[in-house]
Amino acid sequence: STMAEQKQPAVGYSYDNRGGQDLDAAIAEQRALWEQGQPGAALAVGLLYRDKGDYAEALRWYDTATAAGDMKSARYAGLLYERGLGVAKDEEKAVACYRVAAQRGDTTARTFLGNAYLFGRGVRQDYARAYAYYLDAAQHPVGHTKMTFEACYRLGCMYEHGLFVRADRERAAHWYALCADFDFNNPEFEVSSRDAVEALERLAAR
Repeated sequence: STMAEQKQPAVGYSYDNRGGQDLDAAIAEQRALWEQGQPGAALAVGLLYRDKGDYAEALRWYDTATAAGDMKSARYAGLLYERGLGVAKDEEKAVACYRVAAQRGDTTARTFLGNAYLFGRGVRQDYARAYAYYLDAAQHPVGHTKMTFEACYRLGCMYEHGLFVRADRERAAHWYALCADFDFNNPEFEVSSRDAVEALERLAAR
């Protein structure tokens, strides 16, 4: 993988891998929980609609969850805007969604903001801001630390290629190694641990 490659991420984890009929039952169950005042249920409904492929309805529930104060739901909405799923593709709107989630403390949204600035998606390309978002995400994980792995990979790329920072193979290897150690492959992200392993092999071969 090269720095210039921009893989298209999948929309995210599969919330539920059961069949369509079971998804409908799960949606009904989560909608009932939402109506009973269960705060996390709106996001759960959105993720289930996403797994059904009904992205427009997923977005409606993400927005409901965001309005109710959910931390992550705006990030999921941003992915739909970035990919143009269930809504017209709008990278600026995606960035606005990521900002909401990041301001609420979502580590992954900070990584996605880093990607926006690194590649100039919906914002003017700005390596300094990309670096700041990646470093913040890598150093202040919220939830599972594996969720920082793309931030670590991107920091490795920036040190390998001298983007904003001075090129430094040792620091690049440090960040790639952290990412490789996660052994993590989440389709919501644009890179996997395998990319980090290949980057380490590339550095070692020089």
